[in-house]
Amino acid sequence: MSEEGFRTFQMIISALTAIAYAVSFTAFFAPFLRETKHAVKTRSAVVLGIFILPYIISVNINVNIPSFINLLAVIVILAAVSPFLRIQRQTAMFLSVVFFSIRALCALAVESLFFIYTQYFVQTEQDISLIFLRSAWGFAFIMLIQFILFALMLFIVSRVITKSRLQLSMKEACFLMLIPISGILYSNIIFRSLLGIKEGVIFQLYEQHPTFIWLAPLSTFLFYLGTLIIIAAYRELTMLQQEKSRFFVQRQQIRAMHERLAEVDRFYAGIRQMKHEMRGHLTNIKGLVQSRHYDELEKYISNLNNCADVFDINIQTGNPVSDVIINDKCRQAEKSGVKFESDFRYPDSGGYDAYDIGIIVNNILENALEACENIVDENKYIILSGRQRKKFFIIEVKNPFKGEVNFDDQTGLPLTTKESNSFLHGIGLSNVKKETEKYMGEMEIRAEDSEFCVTVMLQERESPAGCGRV
Repeated sequence: MSEEGFRTFQMIISALTAIAYAVSFTAFFAPFLRETKHAVKTRSAVVLGIFILPYIISVNINVNIPSFINLLAVIVILAAVSPFLRIQRQTAMFLSVVFFSIRALCALAVESLFFIYTQYFVQTEQDISLIFLRSAWGFAFIMLIQFILFALMLFIVSRVITKSRLQLSMKEACFLMLIPISGILYSNIIFRSLLGIKEGVIFQLYEQHPTFIWLAPLSTFLFYLGTLIIIAAYRELTMLQQEKSRFFVQRQQIRAMHERLAEVDRFYAGIRQMKHEMRGHLTNIKGLVQSRHYDELEKYISNLNNCADVFDINIQTGNPVSDVIINDKCRQAEKSGVKFESDFRYPDSGGYDAYDIGIIVNNILENALEACENIVDENKYIILSGRQRKKFFIIEVKNPFKGEVNFDDQTGLPLTTKESNSFLHGIGLSNVKKETEKYMGEMEIRAEDSEFCVTVMLQERESPAGCGRV
């Protein structure tokens, strides 16, 4: 093989490798571009174009742009277009840094193999054509090994990251990028030190310091392991924080539910008391009629009517707990100018716990109220329904919403951002899902045509002691 043929072969392998890395970069970003299939394809094409843009520019102007400049260019452009990609700016920066860190570490790791190959199979050859031929095949083989190692390491990191459900603050992003950036800088320093000139003689780092042949791959592995550990640690911390928040919310809900039950007791106690006093009220009314004190009679009846309003339940479900919860949410809705419609009938069977039903209804209606608060126009409504269908009890709540809703592929719950959709705080619907699973049921969430709909299907179970109606 001639020198010209070797350079052509090297350019072809480099171009194919660049394409493979570009596709890998796009695939690495794809799980975070959660949209419709058409939108994901469009945004993935944008990510692909951003990655290969520096390479195209360098080919057109016939200038070898340093890899560090390419890295910065891709990160800056991705951060700039992150609103279009519907991805958090910090997340885009973090993913880019991790990708380039793994690529740099893999390149450094296999450099030792390339040095060993050239020592034993290239430098020992005398024929120039064979030197170029063996160099070409060695270059292709090393690039293949490098990409296979890279793909394996990127796949492992991708699995860890996608489980973390990244929603990073700038401080968290800087913390997570610390080790990957250090890996990139370390790799660049070693690469720049591989060849040197001393007293007019070119020498290689591995020749001067043979221990670097195994120290370099070991150090790259440690950088990679550190990246994995820090991402896994962040995931554990976020999961712990979510559990803490979920526990706090559940504790608040338990306290609120006890208050509701206390309200139910006071409600029925008041009814019993009023029933007991009704005979006396009738006697007083009869006396006022007989004495012809009609003005006093009118005031007495008016006061009696006001006392009865305290125990007024506009929406009757057949269960005191759901009565109190739904009527309370109805009053809150009316105060906020939200039209509230209810067709909720508590199941007749004893296969459901009123406490569990109360948690589900309370959480869904709370989300619906918060969603309506974000809407400025007058078209605000909440539609609640609950009906028994054979062995299943189906609860459904519909309400309008403002903004965009994306769903987590693993949990099926909406993904939330701090900028919008504050009503989808996640914990409430997570608790609903947890209660649903107790009944071997399902929860379906739909967001179509600016309407948010939550449907919960509970399977009837055998009625243990303490379950059913209150």
